[in-house]
Amino acid sequence: MRVGFEVLDVTPPIGVRLGGYAHRLAKPSNSIHDPLYIHTIFLEGDGGEALIVSVDVLGVSRDLAEGIKDEISRKTGLGRKAIFLAATHTHSGPETVTPMWPNTYPYTSREKEVLEDWIEKFKDRIARASLIAMNRIAKAEIRAGTTKAEGLTYNRTYKGGLVDEDIPYIYFKTDYGRMILMNYTCHPTCNTDLGISSDYPGAIYSKMDEYKVKCTFTTGAAGDIDPKFKGRRYMDKMASKIALNVLEDLTSKSIELERVDLEIEEVHVNVKFKEPPRIIEAKRRYEEALREYGGRLDEEEYMWKLLYAEEEYEVAKDGRIMVETLFKILRIGREFIMISIPGELFVEHGLKIKSHAYSAGYGHIMLSNYSEDYIGYIPDMKAYEIDAYETKLTRWSRITPQSANELVSGIIGMIRQM
Repeated sequence: MRVGFEVLDVTPPIGVRLGGYAHRLAKPSNSIHDPLYIHTIFLEGDGGEALIVSVDVLGVSRDLAEGIKDEISRKTGLGRKAIFLAATHTHSGPETVTPMWPNTYPYTSREKEVLEDWIEKFKDRIARASLIAMNRIAKAEIRAGTTKAEGLTYNRTYKGGLVDEDIPYIYFKTDYGRMILMNYTCHPTCNTDLGISSDYPGAIYSKMDEYKVKCTFTTGAAGDIDPKFKGRRYMDKMASKIALNVLEDLTSKSIELERVDLEIEEVHVNVKFKEPPRIIEAKRRYEEALREYGGRLDEEEYMWKLLYAEEEYEVAKDGRIMVETLFKILRIGREFIMISIPGELFVEHGLKIKSHAYSAGYGHIMLSNYSEDYIGYIPDMKAYEIDAYETKLTRWSRITPQSANELVSGIIGMIRQM
């Protein structure tokens, strides 16, 4: 197999709004803690070629993802099916999906212009990084493994619930350098202030750089998994443990993949959304909540009441009850499989998918949440029964329980066919 890779900085200017946290109340970013990056890995093996792209943003909508792939295809000639696009889901990057408070704190014309200009540069930089990776293709030594980083995360939906502490990885060494693609199951939510940050994945990049190894990161089925603690000190602790455990496993337990072939499959599926409220009633409830709570958003209880009212209004305006989305499965040799998830899959679903993949003979399984599209949370049935946060009607929580199960079953079925 031949492999090429590249890393480019795509940090936005200070002043962009940061996605993922309601408590920021649409305030602009005020500093840069650490850069946001684009990572690209181009693979050419028996059976085909594939381009893995990971970006340090909250997520990619279907429209944004298609625009990125169009730009890559235009500059490289690579087919869209061969492009595997993932976001790390940092909560300290631009609002690339579901910008919060669109009615309470709408973007100013200047804020909108800055974000749109950055998105155009973002797409161009991704295409450029892809082209560079393809031009640097060289014969590669390839090794794969799975290790663990224990005690760093918790299940925020179910007290004492399941976590996934595995770190699957695949390592490439060429004449141009060394690259590790790795995956860990935890929301990148250590950083909570107004500073731009790639969160713990970025701290992993920095730790790996100390060992002259580049690192591409994707986030696992972390829909209900958070770091045990917040803050940048804990972020660095997480990163150090994850990076060092991978490097130790690489030198002592990883297996070399020889005569590696590739296979990539893309499956389009229709996903049902929960019935939206009537727009007139949703608007009335939002306006009432704004009058009652709008001046008290520094109090968490009232912030959430207004947020949910605003989100129901946004869902009502959108009005969709079904969307088409997609997932991809990339097989590298007979040992390694990578599966894109177009949203925030719960770990309970993720472990079920992994179990079936292990039964099918794969030794190293990477589930990549926030990839190809963003349809919001994909909870398990119990979460709906207890009315968990991830099931309340918002733009990031719309899928029906039946559709969530059907999506998971579809992924398992495709694994069995490959």
